[in-house]
Amino acid sequence: MQISNWIKEGSVDFGFVNSNVSDLATIPLQEDEMVAVMPVNHPLASSTVSPWRNC
Repeated sequence: MQISNWIKEGSVDFGFVNSNVSDLATIPLQEDEMVAVMPVNHPLASSTVSPWRNC
């Protein structure tokens, strides 16, 4: 978390990171959509709805 350290030290005013940090103020910019990756012949490959969608 070098960017977080730079902010804490005052070396930079702000930065972009891909994980939440607990000791700095954060503003979410975008939520990434997660996808499952599998071989084309996997039983779930032809499914249009994820069994984990409501988890």
